[in-house]
Amino acid sequence: MKTSAFRESVAQFSASVKAPFLWLLQRILMLWVKATVLPTEFDELGIDSDRPVCYVLDLDGVSNTLILRDVCHELGLPDSGGLLTGTNSELPATIYLRRLSGILVRRADPRISQETKEIAEAYAEGKIDDVQFVPVAIHWGRKPEKEESLLKLLFSDSWSIAGRLRKLMIVLIHGRNMYVQFSRPVSLREKFPRNEYDDRSVRKLSRILRVHFRRVREAAIGPDLSHKRLLVSEIMDSDSVRRAIEREAVRSDISIEKARDKARSYINEIAANYSNSVIRVLETLLKWLWNSLYSGIVQNNFQAVQEVAPGREVIYVPCHRSHVDYLLLSYVLYVQGLVPPHVAAGINLNLPVVGGILRRCGAFFLRRSFKGQRLYSTVFDAYLRRNLSKGVSLEYFIEGTRSRTGKLLDAKGGMLSMTVKSYLQDRTRPIVFIPVYFGYERLLEGSSYENELGGKAKQKESIWGLLKAVRLLRENFGHVYVNFGSPIHLNESFDRVVPDWRESLTRDEDGEIDSAPLDAIAKAIVPPLGVEIMTDINASAAVGPINLLGLVLQATEGQALDETDLQMQLGLYVDLLIQLPYSPLTTLSERIVESPTGANIIKYGVDFGLLERHPHALGDVIGLHEHNGAMLNYYRNNVKHLLVLPSLLACAFMSRRAIERDVLVEFVQGMYTLARGEYFLAWELDEVSTPIHAALSELVKLDLLVPEVGGKLIARSASDTSEIRQLDLLARIFYETVERYSVILNLLLETPSGTLRQAELEEKSRLAAEKLSMLDSRSNPEDFDVKAFRRVMASLLASKRVWRDDARNLCYGDDVTRVGALIASTIDVHAHRISLHK
Repeated sequence: MKTSAFRESVAQFSASVKAPFLWLLQRILMLWVKATVLPTEFDELGIDSDRPVCYVLDLDGVSNTLILRDVCHELGLPDSGGLLTGTNSELPATIYLRRLSGILVRRADPRISQETKEIAEAYAEGKIDDVQFVPVAIHWGRKPEKEESLLKLLFSDSWSIAGRLRKLMIVLIHGRNMYVQFSRPVSLREKFPRNEYDDRSVRKLSRILRVHFRRVREAAIGPDLSHKRLLVSEIMDSDSVRRAIEREAVRSDISIEKARDKARSYINEIAANYSNSVIRVLETLLKWLWNSLYSGIVQNNFQAVQEVAPGREVIYVPCHRSHVDYLLLSYVLYVQGLVPPHVAAGINLNLPVVGGILRRCGAFFLRRSFKGQRLYSTVFDAYLRRNLSKGVSLEYFIEGTRSRTGKLLDAKGGMLSMTVKSYLQDRTRPIVFIPVYFGYERLLEGSSYENELGGKAKQKESIWGLLKAVRLLRENFGHVYVNFGSPIHLNESFDRVVPDWRESLTRDEDGEIDSAPLDAIAKAIVPPLGVEIMTDINASAAVGPINLLGLVLQATEGQALDETDLQMQLGLYVDLLIQLPYSPLTTLSERIVESPTGANIIKYGVDFGLLERHPHALGDVIGLHEHNGAMLNYYRNNVKHLLVLPSLLACAFMSRRAIERDVLVEFVQGMYTLARGEYFLAWELDEVSTPIHAALSELVKLDLLVPEVGGKLIARSASDTSEIRQLDLLARIFYETVERYSVILNLLLETPSGTLRQAELEEKSRLAAEKLSMLDSRSNPEDFDVKAFRRVMASLLASKRVWRDDARNLCYGDDVTRVGALIASTIDVHAHRISLHK
């Protein structure tokens, strides 16, 4: 009895001390805090003052409790700090869904609070007739897309529970700009009529309120994607990973627990740890960075993403030009109101400090090769499947590495294959691929690329390299173009390539899709899907002034031209791009569209520091500024495919004045067949005739070509005119490419059909092109890149003009012989002067 009396007296004393302390704390707090009440039309909530009102807070923090009490007083609402009005009971007027514990590190107890149980019991026993539960959410700070202060972003609302020190900082920083959001009341009587009330009703009520608070919070700060601990648990408990752990234990002769630790370490190595707060901070930093580096970020066709994203799993598949690509796309999507995707990044970027930041921005890391790493491969597959099933948007670069030449690289099948297989296992959401084109007027890695193309080894990524890059902030990198391509629906690709794919999928006793049909479908779909993505990226190209200058000056002997000739050539290319649009998604920069004159483009190049003017009495000469020539070919290669048909037509007149129209068209068709695979060109082989004739008509209209003999013959001018010079420069865009194709056909036709292997032809072609470059003093490594020859061979095989026999030797028919003879008679190919025989 004495002990009980003592405890009661202690409780009374604590209450007597606590009450004035909280009153004083509330007065001090409200001197600083300025609360905005939402909604502004408060009466529309329908809170009935004649019925008991119970306020519901998600967490029981002191600051939230005191602010709510002050707001209720200002609005004339029942006191949130008192007892439930109109009930003659000792029930509290405020309940908390989660109670906090801990001194510095705060944790939330998700169990139903005692106060909630007491109110529910009182209702069940008929002691109270009804209660209006009014959810109240308290937000600190403005919405992310409106916040600009870096400090405020660092201490903005997040899904994690703030410790006492962090909460103090949040109050100090956001106290003048916080929101108290009331929601419509939930009537206990309407939700749970007394005759239907049972023991489960209180759990249902708690769940309804939790879901409500989650939705309100998602609307305010975005979805919670940061539960890495839960993600690790889900992956570790998946059937495929459990079986892989068992196999690894047997294979490596280790215990199951060690195999589990190994799998867990792989997940931690791979997984992103998305953080809204870091994303908001990074958005502010990137905004400053882009303003320091670039004159502007131009984006096109974003509406296609907005229209297709809802209800689908979106996978962004950009070309890979620069390390900036990782950040640029996420930034563009974020400022447009979409959640940044989880980005597949090479393990080489998992640098100290930087790797952690990238993880919190959504980066997940993968090794260059999975070969011989079955457990790692299974864990990665489970991680990918989990993201796809949850609807987390992804981004990966299917080229596998950055292009050093400006041309698109072949699509690597690894991530595509894993995506296809994961989708076939769990067809939760339809997948849509969004090709993305990046166009830079100047690359941050420009000097590094120059060194690598010159034969120096690739520099390994490091913190020191990152710090050295800071000096680049003083330089001007022009504009960046981000063009979104046409969405590619995976199901449509399946239906086109493997029409019976749905019927062929069968599951084994573990519920997994049988591996044989899974592998067969992936093997059939991945190569054409990769080509389709790369083709759509090229179709979405952006043309800026630097690209046009590259197209012209890279075709000249000394990378310089008379100013008048340069103006005319630039004007010609603009005319061709406008009159012969390569694709509806191809764009011209605003500067070109607003003033499509050569003089305007030259001025931009001079101001940008790319060009310099050399005054002369007979007319100024425009040439490249010192040290700018090496990368000019890169910017030309970004867009040269847009003029492929006019350039191939012009190539036919490099050594001949006149050609029969039909022969000319056949020559271009033959060259296009070879170029299609190398440059990922848009037109199918059976439809390219129409754009060829359109391009020919345009060149005639521009007086670069002249029809003779009633149009049966097409000719160039007989004398040295400006049109002849323009046609020559136009041809040189693709002339070296045509020479390489001539090398391949010449070497193929040197040997009888069915006697040469593809690898032999590729190697011979590479050696011949290498010798040709030496004879002509060229230094362009792409001229003798074996991968380029491989693409050309793939185009020939796809066209069915060349095929393999049972012995895997290359065979060809009369049409290839005719095309080879046509090339030999149409242009003066240096390849005919090259002998590969000792």
